[in-house]
Amino acid sequence: MTEAELLEALEAALRVSDGEVELSAQAGRQGTTRFAGSRVTQTGDVEDVTVQARVRQGASVGAARTNALDADSIARTIAQARAQAQAQASVAGAQSGTGFPGFADGGAAATAVPSSFDEATAVADASARAALVEPAFRAATRAGLSAAGLAVLTDSTLAVATRAGCRRSFRSTAARLDVIAADGNASARASRCATAIANLPAAEVAAEACEGALRGRDPIELPPGAYDVILEPAAVAEVLEWLALTSFGARAIEEGSSCLAGRLGQRITGPITIYDDALSGDGGCPTLPFDAEGTPTRKVSFLSGGVAGGPVYDRASAARAGVEPTGHSPPLADDLFDGGAVPTHLHIAPGPDDTDALLARVERGLWVTRFHYVNGLLDTRRALMTGMTRDGLHLIENGKRTRPVRNLRWTESVLDAFTRLAGTTRTRQLIAAGLSDSVFVCPTLLLRAWTFTG
Repeated sequence: MTEAELLEALEAALRVSDGEVELSAQAGRQGTTRFAGSRVTQTGDVEDVTVQARVRQGASVGAARTNALDADSIARTIAQARAQAQAQASVAGAQSGTGFPGFADGGAAATAVPSSFDEATAVADASARAALVEPAFRAATRAGLSAAGLAVLTDSTLAVATRAGCRRSFRSTAARLDVIAADGNASARASRCATAIANLPAAEVAAEACEGALRGRDPIELPPGAYDVILEPAAVAEVLEWLALTSFGARAIEEGSSCLAGRLGQRITGPITIYDDALSGDGGCPTLPFDAEGTPTRKVSFLSGGVAGGPVYDRASAARAGVEPTGHSPPLADDLFDGGAVPTHLHIAPGPDDTDALLARVERGLWVTRFHYVNGLLDTRRALMTGMTRDGLHLIENGKRTRPVRNLRWTESVLDAFTRLAGTTRTRQLIAAGLSDSVFVCPTLLLRAWTFTG
């Protein structure tokens, strides 16, 4: 669906509405091909739309959603949102909308951003996805392995219209390829994502997965303990996602549960810089000039050389804090982010190193490909998390990757670990989130004395 078509549907509904109303819509098509046992097991395309209506009545804001774009459906959704707002207002002492600044108007222009739309990706069909997965079958057969995974292509449009005069729309595409190569003895996973199908190196991804599986055969046992670790970008992204969910949003600051709460301007880690940037397109990151409220997006720094910064804000949390919103309201139809503002385009700044330089600094340690089953809720003030290694854990001896190691459980304060940062690569990789629709641009990191517990 084009931007003009989506905006027109929202504008038509607003023309017959009154009062303070905001309409946000996410519409698009997602094509997915799944494979296992080196054969395609499922392929199909899903077209969907989510329309959210919010209505303000005095101090209260009501919200409702529909999955239809026709005028009658949107009108009913606005009526449902208005009824919710009226019900809240009728409750004695209701505070749900207190301090809400109103919906976005057309005043502040969104920053011009590099395009995240690719026509070839938007029109790609099942045959294009088949071409992406076919190299995995060939590479796995040559290596005596089995290939599994998925290829996903997405064409999505976000539009926001309000009775206050906001009119914004943005169309983007995304492409992702995950390959798992395995036999009875070992497995490994490689993944890439981009805004254009042409930027997915399918043969490279397949070769990386197969090489990892072959390298992981016959792993040795290592006892728990503190090991220097080199974390690949996928492992870094896992902990970064949990930091985003538990510490980088305004609500966590309000509740005092964030690792940043009460520490603005204090040095709380080693020299690491973490920020949200949906504007520049650096590292191949997709762009987004405004959020689901129509508020222009801003770049926000959470750690600058280890010094704590502030969180991201939506309109309501910004009003409570007495600051300007940063354009980070929760994405539409993503229940994971119902807790309020959240960053979805996280970056870690690059460093001066390459992976050989990191390896040379490790006498005995572990190379970690990725994490899974991470729980970042143990102690969010300390960013204490636990999880498992996966898809490739290797011993480092005298600056070289040597033997594969059986997976280990770890429990570590990420804040403490970042104080022991001993290296950051220049190169970074774009990583798609595991829990949400977020993306991360991450380097490879060397951290001293990471705690493995079992």
